Amino acid sequence: MKVTLAIAAAALLVVMATTVDAAGECTPGQTKKQDCNTCTCTPTGIWGCTRKACRTTREAEEPAIVKRQAQQCTPNKSFKKDCNTCTCNKDGTAAICTQIACLNRGRRQVNCTPGTTFQDRCNTCRCSSNGRSAACTLKACPGFG
Repeated sequence: MKVTLAIAAAALLVVMATTVDAAGECTPGQTKKQDCNTCTCTPTGIWGCTRKACRTTREAEEPAIVKRQAQQCTPNKSFKKDCNTCTCNKDGTAAICTQIACLNRGRRQVNCTPGTTFQDRCNTCRCSSNGRSAACTLKACPGFG
């Protein structure tokens, strides 16, 4: 547990050290949001920010047209497709959907030792009490293949 916390703290310091906000000086301990990232002022008065891959509001709200074959959805009705909301056209042959980047739910099927934690790319997972599933953080993990 102590090792996991030390690794997490070191990773946070590395991220903070490699991502500096060009806006300049700040008061140590001060925090702010920059898009979907959180920035914290370092003891030396420099902003350090997380490096999540943020989608712009325009990208998230830009709808996509989903073509469907004849009468594949209920005309003029809304439905969910993953984490997006779609609205069927008047003929039921196509739908227009939001384009939110859906993350997998934080739970996945695995075989693990109950109660243990493990890394999945840049995410931390905790094994369930039955050892057959795990709940994981939902970081984007840029640079992992």
